[in-house]
This record gives sequence, structure tokens and C-alpha cells, in this order.
Amino acid sequence: MRSIAPLSLIMFAIFTSASVARDIEKLDILGDNYPRAFFFRASEGTMGARYRNYEVWESNFNRLSGIMGKCLDEEVLGREKQNPEYFTRFKKNHPTQAVLLHFNGNARDPRYHAEKYFAGHWIYRRAIMIQSDVPAEEGETTIEVANAGVFRDVCGRYMTSKDDIALFGIT
Repeated sequence: MRSIAPLSLIMFAIFTSASVARDIEKLDILGDNYPRAFFFRASEGTMGARYRNYEVWESNFNRLSGIMGKCLDEEVLGREKQNPEYFTRFKKNHPTQAVLLHFNGNARDPRYHAEKYFAGHWIYRRAIMIQSDVPAEEGETTIEVANAGVFRDVCGRYMTSKDDIALFGIT
């Protein structure tokens, strides 16, 4: 069993109200500022002996652009007892920080029933509709979209990259 699953198997979900989740432009981690950093899984297992109350835990993890950790018992038992409460409260106190659920689609306990999540569950920026068919042929092509202005062509650490794009069908 791997400790870190391939990206296609890591599941993300924002613990927040629907209105904040739709307004992802306000998240610090998606802005143009650097460094873009958050706590990956450190926030999930530190409750208890080391952090006896929420305030002490929060003061350690509010320093970056967010947190990611397990809040369900799909792989590590005991996470559902306190983590959802802490993560939800953290999001309410820090609305511009990302609060992400780490859900393992491959290395989870097979007895854990998770209908709401699947291994390809991702959160991206709002989708932009393609205006015409994409040709099924090799080589470069132009894809017409409803609003090309949302794509960045100067981004990344050295401002030499372009946005990554994912195409998916809608049924």
C-alpha cells in the first residue's frame, strides 16, 4: 500500500458552504502570489496529545494557504471523530484558505462505502464550454471556447508557463 496515491487517485473536496465553494477565485492558493503552499496531511493526525484544543491546532495551521487531510475513515481509522469539525471550523474562520479532503480511491479499506466520491473526482476552475467539435485527428488544432479570457498564458513560478487544460464530455 502506498502512502501517497498517484494524483488521479487523490480526491479533493472543499469543506465549506456552497456559496464559498463556488467563489474559488478568492482562495489565496489560486492567486498569482508565491509561494503557493499548504499543509498536506500534517493537519489531520495532530489532534489529541499534541493539540489539546482547537485554538492551539488552528494557530499552527493557519500560516499557509490552506490544509489538506483525512476527515473520513476510508484509510486511517479515527479521523471521522474530530477532523470534520476542526476542518469545517477552520474554513469558516479562514474563508480565503483552501480546506481539502484527502480521500484515497485506491488504497482505502474496501469495507468503507463511499458513493459520493470516485477516483477521478477533481475540483477545477469553472468550466468553459467549447463552441465547436474538436477534430478527432492528430496535430495542432484551434478549439473555440465561450470565453478565452479566463485562460492564463503567463503564469507559473517563472511566469513562463500557460494554464493546463482538461477536456471532458458532458452527458
